[in-house]
Amino acid sequence: MAQWEREQAELAEAQSITLQWLQAIQFAKQTGEQLALTGYAVESIELTTTAAKLECNPPGEFLQILLDWPKPQ
Repeated sequence: MAQWEREQAELAEAQSITLQWLQAIQFAKQTGEQLALTGYAVESIELTTTAAKLECNPPGEFLQILLDWPKPQ
């Protein structure tokens, strides 16, 4: 039972990290678009670049949890 609870806790943590990561990407994209519409081109480009970097580079701890996750039998 303890093993199952530990696995469920790890899964919940991975899901939480994933959600935070996706929210950060969405926030950066929306803010970049809003800045572009109001004429702040440089800041908009910086946030767009940040969003792209987040999409390409998920947090290391998230990747490690996925790599360590038991494979289905």
